[in-house]
Amino acid sequence: MRVIKQFSAILFILLVSGACQKTEQSTGSIRCVTGEAKRISSIVYELNGAAVFTDEDYSASAYFYYSTEYADADNIKAKGKRVSAGTVSTQDPTFKTSVSSLAYSTSYHYMAAINSGGVESLGAVKSFVTEEEPKTSCSTESAGNITETTATLYGFSSIPRTQIGSASVGFIYSTESEPTLGNGKSVTSKEFLTDNQFVASISGLTPNTKYYFRAFIRQNGNYLYGSTSSFTTAKINATVATNNATNIEEHSATLSGKLTLVSQSTLSTSVAFYYSDSYKTKEELLAKGTKVTVELLSDGSFSKRLTNLPHSKEYSYVAYALISGVEFTGAVVNFSTSPINASVQTKAATNISEHKATINGSYELIGSANGSPSICFYYSDKYSDASELKANGKRVSISSIPSDGSLSYSLTGLSHSTQYFYVAYAKVEDVEFFGEVISFSTPTIMGSVTTGEATSIKYHDAVLEGSMTVNTIETIPVQTGFYVSASVSSRIELKESGQKVVSEEIDGNHFVASMMGISNHRRYWYVAYLEIDDIVFLGEVRNLEMKEVPQGAIDLGLSVLWASCNVGASSPEAYGVYFQWGRTDDNGYTNRDYLKAKYSTNDILDKDDDAAYVFLGEGWRIPTKEQCEELISMTKTEATHIGDHSGIKITSLVPGFTDNSIFLPDAGVYSPYSGYREQFNYYWTSTSASDIWDYVFIPSQKKVDRFDWYFMTPIRAIYED
Repeated sequence: MRVIKQFSAILFILLVSGACQKTEQSTGSIRCVTGEAKRISSIVYELNGAAVFTDEDYSASAYFYYSTEYADADNIKAKGKRVSAGTVSTQDPTFKTSVSSLAYSTSYHYMAAINSGGVESLGAVKSFVTEEEPKTSCSTESAGNITETTATLYGFSSIPRTQIGSASVGFIYSTESEPTLGNGKSVTSKEFLTDNQFVASISGLTPNTKYYFRAFIRQNGNYLYGSTSSFTTAKINATVATNNATNIEEHSATLSGKLTLVSQSTLSTSVAFYYSDSYKTKEELLAKGTKVTVELLSDGSFSKRLTNLPHSKEYSYVAYALISGVEFTGAVVNFSTSPINASVQTKAATNISEHKATINGSYELIGSANGSPSICFYYSDKYSDASELKANGKRVSISSIPSDGSLSYSLTGLSHSTQYFYVAYAKVEDVEFFGEVISFSTPTIMGSVTTGEATSIKYHDAVLEGSMTVNTIETIPVQTGFYVSASVSSRIELKESGQKVVSEEIDGNHFVASMMGISNHRRYWYVAYLEIDDIVFLGEVRNLEMKEVPQGAIDLGLSVLWASCNVGASSPEAYGVYFQWGRTDDNGYTNRDYLKAKYSTNDILDKDDDAAYVFLGEGWRIPTKEQCEELISMTKTEATHIGDHSGIKITSLVPGFTDNSIFLPDAGVYSPYSGYREQFNYYWTSTSASDIWDYVFIPSQKKVDRFDWYFMTPIRAIYED
């Protein structure tokens, strides 16, 4: 088998080798053979070669060296060009490749070569001569298939398409009479109708335009031109109509148009509208109007729904088409957007009371305006004109409108006995609508008050009584009380300068107030009042006489009267008698069991155990802890002297009683054990603290504190009925 393969390869080599200029080289078991060159065209040749393998399963890379300058193998290899021819093997030992762009009338020397495992084998050097350069000519023929935007150009080349090689043919065309690469466009022809006639189709032309063209042959970067010819593209046969606007509303309208086109080819077509509320002529609309591009339907119609237009505006518009760069327009058409129309009514007020009323109205939108309307009422007790109400009145907005369009708003905080004017209002976008102005009056508050007799009259306080009648629609909070004065007696003077005493409680129509701490006067005038909002009703004036302050008592304007001297003393600075707590004599120490029996159930001394009552009589008592604390809180203290006796002056802070005071001398405390006076300024209260302790009043420290019961202190009494 191996002998047969080698024989076949050698036979092929002998067939293609011909006369060699130099003997092939061989390396080991591989030998390279250079075959004959084959002409493809004038300047294109195919180079052939083969490899002879003496062993099986050999392969090698194949290539050729060629040169126009050198004829010997060494120089061709060293200085010539190399071109690859792929791979050869024992099974496929032949190889070939083509070389192009060769020079005319030139001798080329070449040799085959293979390389296996880095070892190169060369074939013999052979040569061929290219043909002479043919004489070239080019001519321009007439154009054909002319439409609005396309045409077919024809030309003739003296070089047949089989020999054109690296040359190219085509056309230059322009609207200039002498088309060049500078002012025109070029198109290369890829199609030959015959060996010498070539053709090219051009598109994107402008309709109804004359074009000039000429054929060319481009060879080695040089152009050979034919004569100039021309053709004119077809005129576009089209009309555009602007239709009347439809579906016109406050902010929208539909524009429509129609394109009628008779075309020889498929044309680039777009349609649009130009519109404006400022420009009226076609020229102005096209130059300055707003353009909206729309879709062209198959039947030639086109339309656009314009939205967000201002209401009550006049617009002009024109239909427009651009067909392969040519403009077509229809006539100018006008339309006006609808005005905004609404109905607003003001209706009579309802549910009217002293401080409240419901104002009513209705709203209806006639049309299809955009957005939510602004709905409200304007009202005022001063202005009666719609524009004045809007400018100066109060505004109350309606947040939601029922489906029936009714409007209502409940006003509060109105003044009684007052006429109010109001108007329903709507603003739809920038358009205002008013109803008619209507008025209503709030009722007058009616009431009366009666001044009753004073009761529980004491030295500076009394209980005043009154009754009232209120006649109102609303339940209105009222205030009742009395105006009191010791110096004026008429109703007007009492209201203007008297002391206002507000009632503590109202029971139905009856009310009472405690008059306390007014002044040192004994005679007072008073009048009951009923206050509803800003209206005051007055009763008749009455008077009362306070009780006379008993001798030996001082009125500080407090809940009780205070004695001017200590128990057993004849002057404010005298110390008086010293007592143990719960004793009514001055015998000093006694046993505790005896004192326990003297406690009342409330830990307050009973009358019989109260030294003030025993010494001074009915109405006089030792003050309680709470009465001493009242004295502390409602007075001011000052350390002072009366003669040689030091003590504390206590002056009232109650208005009307600030000139009244008492003096508590620094009497000290006697100790039953030592028999002498301790330097404590304590005064017993009638309140017990425990089995051992009882409360004392300490004037110098302005406090009440616990103290041991068996010490002996002075007592300053109080007087109360």
